[in-house]
Formats: sequence, structure tokens, C-alpha cells
Amino acid sequence: RVMVQGRLISRSYEDKDKQTRWVTEIEADEVCPSLRWARATVNKVSRGGSGGASGAGGGGNNQSWGGGGGTPPAAAPPDPEDVPF
Repeated sequence: RVMVQGRLISRSYEDKDKQTRWVTEIEADEVCPSLRWARATVNKVSRGGSGGASGAGGGGNNQSWGGGGGTPPAAAPPDPEDVPF
């Protein structure tokens, strides 16, 4: 799962056959993994550096799919300002 913060933009264009087509695009401000069934560690990086992504991934949890192990973390209550989809 991925969480995206941004805007949906719908626009029309004319294809090579002169037909009007519509497309909906996502203009994303932020993209991040959903933590509904996962855990993550946040590492703050300094802004004075060279920038870019740290390349960290995977999280180090080697549990297989459907593997047992404890109770899943509780989800935060829904925000009434959130979009319902």
C-alpha cells in the first residue's frame, strides 16, 4: 500500500484521430508507504546535505507473508478531514 497526498487533475486532449480524450492524473506532493500492516523507523536528514533519498528500504522485518507472530499494531482513528477513498 502507498499513501499519496496531492491533487487529482482531469484534462482533455485531442488524439491523432482528432478525437477528444479525457485523462485524470495525480499531481503528488508526497508519497509514502502505508503503515497499516507495517512498521517503519523515521530518520531525519539534514537539509544542508546533498539531498536525495537515503535508499533505505525493506525495514529489516524478514517475516514471511501470513507468518504468525503477535498482534498487528493498532491503526490510528480515522481523521474526519480525510477523503473516504
